[in-house]
Amino acid sequence: MFRFGKDALAVGGFEYDAPPINVLFSTNYWDNFYCFQPSVAAAYRSDDASQMLLFQVGNSPYVHYGAGLGFAPGQEWKSGLMSYNLFYSGKVGHLKLLHSVNMFQRPDRKYMNYIAIGHELEYEHWDIYLDLIHHANGLKDWGNNFAVVSCANVYFNKEFNIFVKGAYEQNRSESALPGFGDISTGFYDIFCETAHSHLTYGLGMEYHPKSCPDFRLHAFVANRRTTDYSSMATPVVSNSLRANVGITWSMEVYRMLKERMAKIARE
Repeated sequence: MFRFGKDALAVGGFEYDAPPINVLFSTNYWDNFYCFQPSVAAAYRSDDASQMLLFQVGNSPYVHYGAGLGFAPGQEWKSGLMSYNLFYSGKVGHLKLLHSVNMFQRPDRKYMNYIAIGHELEYEHWDIYLDLIHHANGLKDWGNNFAVVSCANVYFNKEFNIFVKGAYEQNRSESALPGFGDISTGFYDIFCETAHSHLTYGLGMEYHPKSCPDFRLHAFVANRRTTDYSSMATPVVSNSLRANVGITWSMEVYRMLKERMAKIARE
């Protein structure tokens, strides 16, 4: 398989892989990941499509900061920052895997190393995934900057499910970084601020009425606890509580128009 155009960067993990409309409350790194970039990719798939290995070359998510390099808004991609992504997806029985090794070029033309491994167990009445993510700007960063994300669903029937989700993320780099988003050096982490950690947790529900399975009612409550270690004094802790109720209706517009035209023709 060959593919080119604006595409999601090939990165592992199940939170990242889900359609954005289904990520009802997200992690900090997900909020800061500018994934849709021009790219080219080549992949090999097994005959039953249960295994796939893909290599992709595209713009780096750091191009979002191109305006700070002198590029006009909307033209940041001209900075020429690149990413190189090796991605594997597989399924064995009830176990699904989404793994990747990535290199994201920074404004200083050096690279962030990024590793994301996602695992999901999927059964008829429940599923759970666990994403493990590590990113580093240099050798001293290894083991300091990572994220752990997990979400579990329980399905009472095809109409109703509840879910719980939790994540812990941190950037405890020992390197003397000048700060989050410092364009002058390019030596920074775009996914988690230097000397910060984030603990996200929450629960929610989804309801798909049997009479209209394309309709979804959802509700959740979630909290993000952020700790700032940048001060030499006591760490600063803040909480961001979110609650949401909403509806989604997945409409197949072309099918609806086709059926309507067929009905008019019959009449």
